[in-house]
Amino acid sequence: MIRPRSRSAETHAALGRSIRELWDEFEEACQRAQSPQARAWRDRYWSPHAPAQGLGGGVTRITPARDGTYQPDPDGQLPAIIIPVWRFQAPGRPDDLIDLLAWVPTMGALLTRRGIADVLGLEALARCTPLMGITDPLVIFSDPGAWAAAHSWDNRGDHGIVVIRWDRVRSMLGHLVGTTEFVVPDLATGRRLRKALTRPDPAQPKILVTTSANEAAA
Repeated sequence: MIRPRSRSAETHAALGRSIRELWDEFEEACQRAQSPQARAWRDRYWSPHAPAQGLGGGVTRITPARDGTYQPDPDGQLPAIIIPVWRFQAPGRPDDLIDLLAWVPTMGALLTRRGIADVLGLEALARCTPLMGITDPLVIFSDPGAWAAAHSWDNRGDHGIVVIRWDRVRSMLGHLVGTTEFVVPDLATGRRLRKALTRPDPAQPKILVTTSANEAAA
């Protein structure tokens, strides 16, 4: 008798397929980047040393969606640099792949394939977590190109991130406020980071006292 698979087993299998499909898409983008035309375009914005370091640098055309994700589209109007978002420090294994980031440098747009990744450079957050009272500063890079260049030339990329979803900054970085220094490339990014990390005034509870409680107090 063949037993039906459990829901958890089906979910795990679907996730495995999703990761493999993601990895296949990344490899296809890297293959496209080998053409002279695609490589010349990419290298205007991307460190030529980054692909060898596992930081990515594939090229593909995409169609953006309203929810911040994208679809690979051979007929798409937007050429994008495809960057893997690793669970741990790059280069990772296929199973360490969380998401793919499509950077459209001509527009400054950052789009993800699965809608999961909030930052590029997750390993930097671990380095900034308070340990024995000592933390590294966290660099907020302006774009993936600056992040990749820092990795390639002076390893500052190990201590920095690129914010993909600014609406989720407080949940990602809020625990570092008061213990970690944030280094930003310009005043505009600093203001944006301060606004994103500042907690709104807490709402005051509306409390109603019953008539019987008033009489008992009297």
